[in-house]
Amino acid sequence: MSVPQFRRVLLPDNIPGILYLHSTPGRYESWLEFEAALKTQPVDVIVALTPLEELRANSTQYAAILDSRNHTWSWLNYPIPDFGVPEDREGFIHTVRQAANHIRSGKTVLVHCGAGIGRTGMFAVGLLLDLGISLAEALELVKKADAHPERTEQKEFIKWFSQSRHMSNDHQ
Repeated sequence: MSVPQFRRVLLPDNIPGILYLHSTPGRYESWLEFEAALKTQPVDVIVALTPLEELRANSTQYAAILDSRNHTWSWLNYPIPDFGVPEDREGFIHTVRQAANHIRSGKTVLVHCGAGIGRTGMFAVGLLLDLGISLAEALELVKKADAHPERTEQKEFIKWFSQSRHMSNDHQ
């Protein structure tokens, strides 16, 4: 059995939590392999960026676990179309803030989309922005974890997000 390694985003020392990036659990590894990874890299919160239909198509075991609610982690779902951008900007801001607050409180958050690259990269950059990291540094940190906003629209969305008033640190 090959145990996958979640890709860790190296956060500044003053941020107590951990941020992992991954593909849909059970998509590129068996569910047993994913569970084994959770034993070596425990996770408090999973943020799923896949629409439920995509999640069910990519990992029936993950979907069954979610349906049964037989898991130890909290689950946040903010669906973004594959290769797309958030349709509901306020919902994106809210979900980013929730995930960032978990990290601020010292929890471990795993973010995933289908392959763990584009939507995951876009969300992770947004999360780092919410944690007070500059856009340039956020992009670099996420890139080092093998993710990035893939499409022009995703890059433009992150640029908007970084320039919006929502990213001031007065919301903490």
